[in-house]
Amino acid sequence: MKKAFALSAAALAVAMTTNAAQASTTVQVGTNSNWEIRDADGILLTTRLPNSSEIPSTWAPNQSGGVWISPDLGSGNAFPNAGSSPPGVYSFRGIVSLSNLGNNQTWNATWWADNIVRNISVNGRNVYSNSAGSSQAQEFVGNGINRIFEQDVWQIGPNNVIFEVENGSGTSGNPLGLMVTGFVSSVPEPGTWMLMILGLGAVGFAMRRRQSAAVSFQFA
Repeated sequence: MKKAFALSAAALAVAMTTNAAQASTTVQVGTNSNWEIRDADGILLTTRLPNSSEIPSTWAPNQSGGVWISPDLGSGNAFPNAGSSPPGVYSFRGIVSLSNLGNNQTWNATWWADNIVRNISVNGRNVYSNSAGSSQAQEFVGNGINRIFEQDVWQIGPNNVIFEVENGSGTSGNPLGLMVTGFVSSVPEPGTWMLMILGLGAVGFAMRRRQSAAVSFQFA
């Protein structure tokens, strides 16, 4: 009876440990060809991924985890150098799919924008706002803007990520673009870690019981 109980506890421990491990996840979030751009009137624009020879010389280079995306304004007006987009606030939208998701969600995000990111939302919930920065800000240079968001706004399945970018008035050309890199991670909450510890303890107990049972002495 005790042996059966120990084996059952071990099986349960393995199941709990496996479920806890599956609760942890890390998913990359970066701009790519699947992102869309809409203007201030909500009109869907054609999206282009400018290569290194097309982006303005003042923009940071494309990154391994994300690339620049910008409206394609048509032949002779769009590229090289990202063309000229009217001033205003544009919405850059991407879909991030998550198959597993634990608690204690963290989004480590870095972005570059011409000119400035005003708002960021995930699944309709705002995680970042900046109304103070100048519309002539240069968020497109250097190492970009890095923020760590710890709001639990992500869900299993598709997630809507929206960056609202303001394009200021340019004096000589007025390019518009956004590049995002980073990742979303989540880890089990403290209660789940306790289950994992108890589960591993149960496994050790069951193994010790089996080893003890395997040793016996017979006397003539």
